[in-house]
Amino acid sequence: MQIQELHNLVEKKIIRYIAEQGYEFVNYKNSSGINGIYRIFLPHSEIVLTLTATGTKDFIATVSINEETPEEYKSLFIKEIYRQKKYRYITAKDCGKLQGFPSWFRAHSRENQENYLHFLKNHLRQNL
Repeated sequence: MQIQELHNLVEKKIIRYIAEQGYEFVNYKNSSGINGIYRIFLPHSEIVLTLTATGTKDFIATVSINEETPEEYKSLFIKEIYRQKKYRYITAKDCGKLQGFPSWFRAHSRENQENYLHFLKNHLRQNL
């Protein structure tokens, strides 16, 4: 990494410099994300990492992309999905589907949606 890249990350408040110690992430917890975004999954992903109910901001892209190299893929992802804001928050319905709940499964009408989402993100899928 070049020194200018470090300065750019400091300006964006992603990292900070600590005298005589070096650089550290401003949001030292992974789930804090950058600019309120923890992860963006692609709609064609075959694997989705564990969804947790600790307030992480997981999103799903509304478009798919494909490239040959990791560098090209990263560049296209930033240009076409991140900067164009072509992603949406993962809903309770999305979580239920990812966790294996049937499509007809719904929270009780009096259930707080935040509690419902918390339940779904903490659910461990069981194969029967």
